Amino acid sequence: MSPGQADVLATFHLSIAEYGWASAVQFLSVAILTPVIARFGDLYDKRAVTGISMAIACLGALVIACAPTQFAYVIGQALLGAWVGGSTVAVALMAELLPPKKQASGQGLIQGASGVFAAAGLLGAGPVIASLGTSSLFWLPVVLVGPCVLFLVRVGRRGEGVVARAGSHRMLDLKGAALLALMLTLFSGSMQFVLDGGWITALSIAGLAVLGAVVLPRWMRAEREHPEPLVDVQLFSRWDISCIHVMALLLGIASTAMYVLFPMLIGAASAGGAGFGSSASVVGWLLLPTGLVGFLLIPAYGVLDRHLKPSSVLALGFGILAIALLLPIRCHQAVWQLLVATTLFGIGMSIALTQGVAELMRRVPEERASSASGTFFMAKTLGGALGAQIAVAALGASAEQSALADLGQLALALSLAAAASVAGMALALSMGRAPWRLRVARS
Repeated sequence: MSPGQADVLATFHLSIAEYGWASAVQFLSVAILTPVIARFGDLYDKRAVTGISMAIACLGALVIACAPTQFAYVIGQALLGAWVGGSTVAVALMAELLPPKKQASGQGLIQGASGVFAAAGLLGAGPVIASLGTSSLFWLPVVLVGPCVLFLVRVGRRGEGVVARAGSHRMLDLKGAALLALMLTLFSGSMQFVLDGGWITALSIAGLAVLGAVVLPRWMRAEREHPEPLVDVQLFSRWDISCIHVMALLLGIASTAMYVLFPMLIGAASAGGAGFGSSASVVGWLLLPTGLVGFLLIPAYGVLDRHLKPSSVLALGFGILAIALLLPIRCHQAVWQLLVATTLFGIGMSIALTQGVAELMRRVPEERASSASGTFFMAKTLGGALGAQIAVAALGASAEQSALADLGQLALALSLAAAASVAGMALALSMGRAPWRLRVARS
């Protein structure tokens, strides 16, 4: 979507404000659906759950492609949120199939494959839009993913996956899911308006206060009391589990900086005389390394995991991310400088994300693998929303202003995102001195 952002706005007649609302709806959908789908992955066959989640996402893409209106775009974005839940179940399935010593390599394979397709999307967005139109960004992936969805659902229905625990399908935590939805709705709505000023800001702050003082405690109490909670909050009493989730949130902030701020930086630099343009194809080429590097690093994940402490690998990834976000602040007048920054970002993100997921899968009980993966990626999604608000505050631009930001404002926003990555590095290093090697035995 990043390279074709301008084309999407024009095709669906969306203003910057309306596009922001659609993004907020997708964020809310992802945040709510991910833990629910992940829990289904714990209770039912993971292959079938992954396939059904992908089918829902495909339906959302078709809704957008077949009815290019503002309403269809928002509904489609909400349905597209199911793909994140399916991805978390796939992560848990990989952990289930591999021994602990191969977790990093297995999760690296997933991230590498994701990187290849992300690179193809970034590179192909411009030519695809030019040849087939903007709607092809949505129906073309359905054509490619459809056969995989059918295969996963068929295999799952034959019962070739892991059998759910006896009677567990009767214990879905509906109350916990409802409270979580309310909590995330309050968070999303408050974050959307907190910077608008005046009484709207006051109302948003009040919403966050209600969230922290009323809804969050009720949800945590409900999860502790339920025999099969949607989210096992007891796991978060462990230092390592909590820190891994905080680092996921910080990774979300870094991702927002790259995929939202970097295209703006390219446009601002080009307008300032750099001369390489800011079309969808140019943005796609410059962002290509962020996805491709993950695939090229597949052999390295296992090597790093075997020869370094987990905390050191995580700190390395966050440190590279910080450098990648700071580099284009001064070095953005040549294409090779931007390519170095996006390559470093791809390396840092791949290392930190892969190691974080692998360590989490090692440390949670097998029957909670999907749920833990879901909360990890939900934290990353929340970090993305927080990162967007940090960017808006730093850019100082309202929804009606031009998308071409000032270089000085972009430098501030990127610096704040880099500071979040430095915080992640410090957190990882502190974990090296904590009881990091405490593990939960798998049944």
